[in-house]
Amino acid sequence: MDHPDLTENTMAEAERWAAGMPSPAYAIDDDTAIKVTDGNVEVVTEGHWRLLHPERQPVRS
Repeated sequence: MDHPDLTENTMAEAERWAAGMPSPAYAIDDDTAIKVTDGNVEVVTEGHWRLLHPERQPVRS
């Protein structure tokens, strides 16, 4: 998300995309990683990310 060479990958586009998903989705930039251990999710970041829920407001970092 928000990469200077990929101007179409905006947060607004991620929100539109996630609205059609049946489950939550993460929008992350190149300074963010998602670590999953035994079903536990950890966002490792020095950048920007958002957990998008189709039925709820997004969780923001």
